[in-house]
Order: sequence, then structure tokens, then C-alpha cells
Amino acid sequence: MEAQRAATGAFRETLIRTEGLILLQRTGGRHELTRLTCLQGIHTAKNKAMPSRSSGSVFSVLLLLVALGLLLLAGVQSWRSVRAATWPTTSGTVTRSWLEPSGGSGGRKRIWTPHVAYTYTVGGVPYSGERLTYGTPGNSDYGQQQRGLRRYPVGGVVRVHYAPGTPQESVLESGLRGIPWMTFVVGIIVLMISGWAHRSR
Repeated sequence: MEAQRAATGAFRETLIRTEGLILLQRTGGRHELTRLTCLQGIHTAKNKAMPSRSSGSVFSVLLLLVALGLLLLAGVQSWRSVRAATWPTTSGTVTRSWLEPSGGSGGRKRIWTPHVAYTYTVGGVPYSGERLTYGTPGNSDYGQQQRGLRRYPVGGVVRVHYAPGTPQESVLESGLRGIPWMTFVVGIIVLMISGWAHRSR
């Protein structure tokens, strides 16, 4: 009997040390051993639930980083567009205008991005540029993008904004027309999804 109690006590001490608990008074009763086994089961269940919480937390953090990156990009592009509206202007000539496709694989819609090439002269020095806007003007509506390019027919005269200190840096659309509204909208949506994922984990 004494040997059996000693073995039971050693078994309880091993379980308690494994779970990181401190035994203040060691007893060999069946009730205490059953209670210890239940506590061990609860602790194991909590440990099994931790990976899902951890993965949910990582997912919400990644969404937050994506949202902040989009909003930062949109902010920088908007600042550059508003700044370009204060630049001096000169007349330019459109040499080419086209739509560049991207994506469209894996069931995704094809994105059409407008491009305009033009030439202009500053202080007797000829320059060329292809920047239509500082924003991201691409979308999946081909007809809408094609209608937008009608403002820039080949051979047409355009107003070119150029940087005072570096006239080779130029843009056609500036101010509010150059603000990437869609990037702002997508960034806000991703930020809202990130907040929802954080609350629901």
C-alpha cells in the first residue's frame, strides 16, 4: 500500500511539473488526481486553440499593413499631383496614345491603363514625356478608358506641366484630376476588413 501511494504521488508530481504548476501539499487521494487530470485536459484544449487565434491575428496584421501601404501610396501620389498643379506649363504635341492591358489570367478581369506620349520645349530645349498622371488610372472598363484617350489624339496640342528645376519631369493631368481616388477607396475597404478580422478572432 505504501509503495502504491508513493507511485501515485510521483505520478501526480510529474503531471504537475509538466503543466508548470506548484504543489503545496502532496496527497494521494483519488479526487485530487482526477481534478489534476481535468485541469490538464483544459490546458491542452487551450493550447490547441492558440494556433487559430495566432493565424487570425497574423491575417489581420497583414491586411492592416496592406491598407496602410495603399493609403500611403495614394497620399504621396495626391501630394505630387497637387504640387504639379503649381508648376509652369508649356504647349506640347501628342505623338502617341494607347491602352496597355495587364492581368486577365486566372479568372481576373483585364486592367487597361492609358498612356500618352508627347513632346514639348522649355527654354529652346526639346523634351519628351509619357506621364499622364501621378495616380493609377487603370481599370477594367475598356470603353471608358478608350473614351478618356479621345482627349489626346495623335498630333493634338496639350498643356504640359513641368518641374521648374527639372523640366524633364512632366505630367499632363494634375491637381484633383490626378488624385488616385480608387487607391484611396481600396485602402479604406482593406482597412475596414482588417478591423473586422481583428474583432472577430
